[in-house]
Amino acid sequence: MMEADVASSSEPKNLGKAPEKASSQLPSAHADRALPWVEKYRPERLSDVLAHDDIIRTIRNYVHKGQLPHLLFHGPPGTGKTSTILAVAKEFYGSAVRTHVLELNASDDRGINTVREQIKTFAETSSTSFQQNRLIFGKSAVPATEAAEATSSHGQEKKGQGGPSLKLIILDEADQMTNAAQNALRRIMEAYARNVRFCLICNFVNKITPAIQSRCTGFRFTPVSSASLKTKAAQIVQDEKMKLSDDGLDALVKIARGDMRRLLNCMQASHLAHPGEEVNADIVHRTLGLPPPSEVTTMFERLLVADFFACCKELDELVTAKGYAMRDWVIAFHERILLVDWPANVLITFVSRLADLEERLATGASEAVQMHAVVAAFFEARAGLQAAAAATPPIPSQ
Repeated sequence: MMEADVASSSEPKNLGKAPEKASSQLPSAHADRALPWVEKYRPERLSDVLAHDDIIRTIRNYVHKGQLPHLLFHGPPGTGKTSTILAVAKEFYGSAVRTHVLELNASDDRGINTVREQIKTFAETSSTSFQQNRLIFGKSAVPATEAAEATSSHGQEKKGQGGPSLKLIILDEADQMTNAAQNALRRIMEAYARNVRFCLICNFVNKITPAIQSRCTGFRFTPVSSASLKTKAAQIVQDEKMKLSDDGLDALVKIARGDMRRLLNCMQASHLAHPGEEVNADIVHRTLGLPPPSEVTTMFERLLVADFFACCKELDELVTAKGYAMRDWVIAFHERILLVDWPANVLITFVSRLADLEERLATGASEAVQMHAVVAAFFEARAGLQAAAAATPPIPSQ
């Protein structure tokens, strides 16, 4: 696989099944207010995609030169993989998107029958009726918005334009496909290369077989930068007439951790939970059920001075009263521990304990037991700090 590393339904769907419904498949920022913001603000054109400038530039060059290869988009959730390829389809196919693009969620349609029946049926038929928009991925590919200029008033193509167009198959969450399905897909990619291009989207590229990886040009989508997240947030604040404080914005960006989808969901939840109010950091944390920094700091300091049973009781009462998830406390303590000046050996042991706790919580361990294990990790750190202090030679008096 060529690598470019830069900073659901079970039914197959042809994007925009009818021209008048195309906007429901690729909603704009002015779509129905009932739409989730992740769909309402999904980019419609490549120019609307924030971040990943190198990827966007490369794909645009591929398309304009008519040399689009099979694509493999991989990276963390919410980094723009699906939005990018949907923007490509919307921008360059235009109204023909309904007949030339097939989108499948491979986590639902992941068996070999789907590959043999639905994907093969779509791939084995070439496109011969694409006229005004018949330039996509062909010899002289241009955006569909420019395609009308390539035809005369009688509908005849201008000289030098056109060429056979290709269909596009988008397989989202392709890492959930079975190995048998991936092997069948590999053969289809080879057999119908003249008719179709594939775009596979996944979170874990190691789950894609090497045979398919080698047939695709891969692009790794890194987490979205804080600057890009803030740019998107500013756009939404203006469009939704939302009141958002600076510390509220910082909290949202921190919680998102480079995930644009998470940012939009958190913004919408905070806005709807407190309509008309200015959304600050405290509102963000309370709405999402996360411990605010003030509580984390207070509990962190208590765990370093109080006795074991008092710490267990206080943490238990706080978690129970506020309905916090213990995993969120483990993550919060990890972020807090990076701000303290502890000896390296104490930090190493403490972070290792937190990692073990997070893994056990993720696999369904008892939250009550793991809560007390958190307290135990702090007492182990306290013992290490006391030992380090005792081993430090006193400063000689003048």
